[in-house]
Amino acid sequence: MASLPEAAALMDAGLVRPLAVFAETRQAGAPAVPTFAEATGHAFTLGTWRGVVAPKGLPAAVADSLTRAVEAAVRHPDTLSFLRARGYDARWVPGADFAAFMRESDATLAESLRAVGLAR
Repeated sequence: MASLPEAAALMDAGLVRPLAVFAETRQAGAPAVPTFAEATGHAFTLGTWRGVVAPKGLPAAVADSLTRAVEAAVRHPDTLSFLRARGYDARWVPGADFAAFMRESDATLAESLRAVGLAR
């Protein structure tokens, strides 16, 4: 799996063909590619995400400092401009919320892949 921006060079070279996008609607950059729901009949969405994690037991002061620095970088206008110019968006999800998001995302993906026969 890859996002359309990540796969664009391979798609343009004819080396890969996207089967579906994990979005609620077809993507403007690839309108002929169906959504996962259209292709499989199973509604599921997933965006490309990145996160910064640290070891368990990291001192609170260090975690707070790291969180503030990463948030500032993600929200910086240059970062947002760079990402959007390449077809990405950015959303800040801090600490415990991000951990919950990762758990939910993994569980939902596993369930969806099983539902369409791509996992056991």
